[in-house]
This record gives sequence, structure tokens and C-alpha cells, in this order.
Amino acid sequence: MKDEYIKNFYNEVCQNLDGNYKIITQTIRNYWGLGDKPISNIINVLEMNGFILSSINTNTMDIDAFTHYVKINGKEYFCIVVGNEKKSFARRQFNTAHELAHVILHNTNIDMDTLSREEFREMEREADKFAAELLLPEKSFLKDLIYPTNLKFYEELKKKWKVSILAMLMRAADLEVITRNQLQYLIKQYYAKGYRNSEPLDDTIKIQEPTLIRLATNMLLDNNKFTPNQFLNNLHNNGIWLEREEIERVIGLEPGKLKNNEDEEIGKIIKIDFKK
Repeated sequence: MKDEYIKNFYNEVCQNLDGNYKIITQTIRNYWGLGDKPISNIINVLEMNGFILSSINTNTMDIDAFTHYVKINGKEYFCIVVGNEKKSFARRQFNTAHELAHVILHNTNIDMDTLSREEFREMEREADKFAAELLLPEKSFLKDLIYPTNLKFYEELKKKWKVSILAMLMRAADLEVITRNQLQYLIKQYYAKGYRNSEPLDDTIKIQEPTLIRLATNMLLDNNKFTPNQFLNNLHNNGIWLEREEIERVIGLEPGKLKNNEDEEIGKIIKIDFKK
């Protein structure tokens, strides 16, 4: 998606809201026709509204998601990339909303290496606040907090809101439905049950995957709009180098989709600069 689209979106929807996350997220929800209901699949919502998303194996549990920027023909494009390591629908929901926050709230051209540790932490706190406000809107979420001090009750809420139990606990505290002491007690219970690595329902709710870029690429290939080699060379000519197998994984194509029997070597050398 073009960076100028984001700027236009921000100017039209979020400008002059003075960092009020509640108003910003509610404005976005209204703009996208989401109302105050749970967002069942935020990846689908973002793709339907012009965002490009992808998922990759990061080979680490430390990276949940990041936003990748690239310049093509002098124009900035970006993609929200989610990691595959943590097998949790609810956590992927929050991580994706967190990255959307960076796009909406923060300078897309910022050099992360120039930030102090406190500046970086503040950006992360802002993104978490935005994600919680977007996924758990105050008015409708408060109506569901009938037993806010009962950890088991949050399992039922998770089925509806598609957000992790931990995120809902933190949101309940921010909304002052529970005290900080009650939050600490609930979090102790949370860790005692081993929920840090795997919460209830994490193994039953299917993880959402980006589909738009995969469907578009398959449509163009299947209708002979370009060959696999032409596709790989176009990426090369625009400064994006990836091995064929890695491109297939990033886009979500079936293995071998970009294989060209006549010349398997074109487009295989890799160099790409990911900027968080």
C-alpha cells in the first residue's frame, strides 16, 4: 500500500485528534463500518481496506510482527508482516493491531536506531494502548465484564472478543474495572496455570492468514499475465531480492509455484533490508 494512502487516511480520519486513542480508534471503527462489535479477523479487515499483509517464519519467539518499508520508483510502500512462531489467533490479532498503531500514530520514516530506549518503550506503549482500544472498545467491552475478577470468565470473553486473556486483564485494569492489586493477583493465577506460553483456546481457534497478496499473485500467474521468471525479475528490478522458495513462503504460495523449468536460477540471489 502506498505511504501516501496512509497519510491521506490519517489526514481524513485521525488528524487533530490530539493522541486520544479512544477517539482515534472509534473513528477508525466507524470509518470502516465496524461499529462496537468484536473484530473477528483483523487481518481480513486491513486487507479489505487496502493494507498489504504477509506472514513469515522469523525463527525466533522474540519477534511478533513488524512493518516493512520499501521504495519502488521513488514511492514508499509497506507491508505489515506477522511472525508464524506463536500459534495463537488472539495474539496475532493484537500484534497486527499493534503494527497498525505504528502506521497511524508514528513517523513511517523514523530510524529506529536513533531512538533512545525510553523513546522506543514509549512508542511500544502507545501502540499497545491503541491496539487495546481498537480491539476492546470501552462501551461494549465494559458491558461484558460481568465477573472481572474471575480468571475463568475471561476464557468465555476470549471466545467472543478474539483477544488474549492477558490483554483483556490489562484492559480491565486500564478501564478501572479491577484494581491494580486485583490485576496482580489475576496475573499470578494466569502464570500459575501456565498461560504465558499457551492460553485456553489457542489450539482450537484457527489462526488467520493473509490472503490478498496470495490470491492476486495466483490470479496473475494462472491467467498468464506474467511468467514466474518475469515476476522474480520484476522484484529484482525494483530492488527486492529473495530466493524463490522464500518469496513463495512470504506470499503464501504453494511450494514450486514460482519454479520455472527452463531457467531455475533467475531471481535466486537474495538481499533485502527489513526496517522495523
